[in-house]
Amino acid sequence: MAEVVIRGGMTADIPTAAEIRAVVAAETREAARGWKHLRLPTILQGTPSGGALSIGIGNGINLGPDQGYAWSVRRLVVSGLTASASAPDIVNLYLHANQQPIWQFNGNSFGYTFDRAEIVLWPGDRLDLKNVGSLAATGLIVLSGEVDEVPAEMMHKLAWSLWLPPSRTPTAGPAGSRRSPPRTPRSWSAAPPPPRPSAPPPWT
Repeated sequence: MAEVVIRGGMTADIPTAAEIRAVVAAETREAARGWKHLRLPTILQGTPSGGALSIGIGNGINLGPDQGYAWSVRRLVVSGLTASASAPDIVNLYLHANQQPIWQFNGNSFGYTFDRAEIVLWPGDRLDLKNVGSLAATGLIVLSGEVDEVPAEMMHKLAWSLWLPPSRTPTAGPAGSRRSPPRTPRSWSAAPPPPRPSAPPPWT
């Protein structure tokens, strides 16, 4: 750090480079505290019976965050569905069995990525997977994916990233943009959109 000369009898407390590094390191540790990236356990799985599938809390399968924690869903894939140009297998993902579906998958579009805080599961929330119409698949159907987990009171650590300037969207591959609300989550079967121009921050 350059030497500073104070004239006129005034005094100033100027932090040293070491003090600044210590403050930045402490803030970085605090920002990362409690944040975990997890792969979903592949326990939400089952085999259709008579073209029907219903797996979740009704089968004793509890897929959701533990008490005191929240999930931000980042990636979901349903494998085992039959693809078809005219009538692919379709399943809905529910947040609890009797509520409205939160997402839909089919044999042609079976994997999606999501922004942080786009789909949030709170303590006690559980996922269920059910067919829409008769399924042609007869083998094992499995839900897999990845989530960001934080203590529920630290949910702001997932939501803050929605205010960051948009990042460039990859030109190939299944990974989606890190931040682009409002945005349709990327399907693994869909062609990726072209890169978006960077927008100026709202305060300029």
